[in-house]
Formats: sequence, C-alpha cells, structure tokens
Amino acid sequence: MPVLVMFYLWSGILNGNREIGGLTNSQMITYYVGVNFINFFIWYAIDWELNNDIHSGKVSNILHRPITIQRYYFNKMIGDRIANIIVLLPIFIVGVIYLILVRQTNINLISGILFIISLTFTAVLWFLFSFIIGCLAFWFENLFFGRL
Repeated sequence: MPVLVMFYLWSGILNGNREIGGLTNSQMITYYVGVNFINFFIWYAIDWELNNDIHSGKVSNILHRPITIQRYYFNKMIGDRIANIIVLLPIFIVGVIYLILVRQTNINLISGILFIISLTFTAVLWFLFSFIIGCLAFWFENLFFGRL
C-alpha cells in the first residue's frame, strides 16, 4: 500500500516532463520501488526481537539449544528472507521484464550477479549490526525506551 501511495504522490509532484534532482517521473518511481524492494530483503529487527526475548525470559530456552544464540537468530533471519524471496520473486521478475521492455535500465548478467552478492553481504552486515545492538539488552533494562 505505501508503494502505491508514493507512486501517486510522485506522479502528482512530477506531473509532465519535469525533473527533480535530474530524475524523471518514471526514474523516481523506479528508484522508490527499488529502495523498498531492497529494504524488504535487508531490514530484519533482530535487535527488537532479541530485546523482547531477553526481557521476557524466552532467551533461556534458546540458550539451552545445541546452537549458539547468534546462529539461532541468523538462521531465523535466513528463513524469513527465503520466505520473502518466494513471495516476491514473481513480482521481481515481472518488474525486471517491464524495465527491460521499456528500456528504463540496462540489466546484464554480471550486474545481476553482483547485485545479488551485494544484497547478501548487506543483509549479513545488517544482521551483525542489529545483533550487536540487541545484545546490549543483556545490560540495559530496555533498549528502545518503550514498555515491554
């Protein structure tokens, strides 16, 4: 729903052939949809989940398992990413075909492979950063200043 709202917002702002920051209407919409698509695969709130699990006591059940707590949350994130890929893959394929047909972007095999590699490394980097922040919940009463 937010993607559709932003589509109509930018369509209204960039009415006609005007440009903002060197981007046309279709380029701005493609950029916004692309950023949301990438964010959908990268962002995963391990820090919130770890904070809640620590303060609710669920982390003790995780610590008794035969894998480390970091591997547990990493595997949980991987499972969520795989589910996201399964759901969004048909939409992504249709979007890429559309962009190729309207000649909006130049996509080749090397760029696609490098994009997937960078997306994977970015997701791992975000996980590690979020996990480190979440581990601070062991020492603080609440990381996010809200009620649990």
